[in-house]
Amino acid sequence: MKRTTAEVLASKTPASKKFMLFIPILFLLMLLSFDSCRNNDDNPSDSTAAQNLIGIWQPYKMNQKATLTSGNYDQTTDFTICQQKGRIIFNDNNIGSVTTYSEINGICVQQDKAMFTYVYDDNSKILTITNADGTKQSGTVIQLTPTDLVYELVGNYDFQGQTNVQVKTNFYVRKPKD
Repeated sequence: MKRTTAEVLASKTPASKKFMLFIPILFLLMLLSFDSCRNNDDNPSDSTAAQNLIGIWQPYKMNQKATLTSGNYDQTTDFTICQQKGRIIFNDNNIGSVTTYSEINGICVQQDKAMFTYVYDDNSKILTITNADGTKQSGTVIQLTPTDLVYELVGNYDFQGQTNVQVKTNFYVRKPKD
């Protein structure tokens, strides 16, 4: 039986817990790629990109695509009000933090808070995030404006009951109004 991303997020299985732990890392990678642009003051586009990245970001949806033996998988998940309480912060010193929330027994609780460092290459649009444990992840910044950011990660995972599936995940975040 196929399960949608929303069903996995709503369940309390070990797989959903692993997925929820992976979300903060993905958000961090997405957001971090933009900040390193500001280190090059000679290039106005770098400065603008860096200025756009700096600040507080709110996750609101993600899209995952993969090719499975049963066919193409293309699932967009809108985050719940609780999950949208999460925040990704990019500081102007290439240090950031991410806070995630999820519902447990109907109550919205903070799930994780972590610090990271990041480097963004404006020419290649690659954002590399380094977690506190030294783990690095790199992704591509698809869109960066003063209000919106789309960050794409591509990797091979056990996914939808299949092993070693290449999954493309796009994270959508925006500057919160609050």
